[in-house]
Amino acid sequence: GKSKSPDLSNRGKYRYALYFGPADQRTNIIQSPNDSSGTEFNLINFSESNDPTTTANIVFDIQLTDRSELQFSIAPFEARDIGQFSTPVNFAGDTFAANTDVVSRYRLIESRIQYQYDLLASRTWDFKIGGAISAQRTVIELSTTEDVPVSSGKVDDWAFLPLLHLEGVYHLGRSMAFIAEGSWIETSENDQLDGSLMFNYMFDRHWDAGIGYSEYKRKINTSELLNEVKYNIIVFNVGYTF
Repeated sequence: GKSKSPDLSNRGKYRYALYFGPADQRTNIIQSPNDSSGTEFNLINFSESNDPTTTANIVFDIQLTDRSELQFSIAPFEARDIGQFSTPVNFAGDTFAANTDVVSRYRLIESRIQYQYDLLASRTWDFKIGGAISAQRTVIELSTTEDVPVSSGKVDDWAFLPLLHLEGVYHLGRSMAFIAEGSWIETSENDQLDGSLMFNYMFDRHWDAGIGYSEYKRKINTSELLNEVKYNIIVFNVGYTF
């Protein structure tokens, strides 16, 4: 006989979710200090010893009303690579000679608080508009492996960006949904564009899971750091509503 549709009535107002998957780094341009004393280079030219890397995004949603919600999230990206520069590079107060093995460690940790309001909230469609504040910590370390004395440098920098958020949801029956969402900002100093396409299935009123594709691209300009990074990500997610 027919399988019974999941009971999605009386779903809770809170949701925890874990989004995870392989992140393929497409570019990672760095300059520190962000002036004539720093040399611009691209870590994508290194051997990418652990690329694609696995990333995870932890999300907590609060349904404030039938149409409005608040979301908190934290998403870390990390890559460790080894490579050589073709010309000398000045980074974080030290000079790295050409044709010398250099180990790099890159970490980007983004925390975000976001509010969104559903303009449609129909049985078939949702169209949400909102805004977010993104706090981004970027930590970059370089060190040589053989030179005596060893060359090493580290930069640890923060950036804060406001973001516009748009999200569209198409409900296919009561348990399936296609979701397209994106966040964006562009100023004279910084820009960011990230978005995803997801398919989500709700097993019951508590559990859901999904799969999709995401892109993350951002460029920051501070006195300490220029960093332009882009990731392509295959995304899986598991969520629990209560």
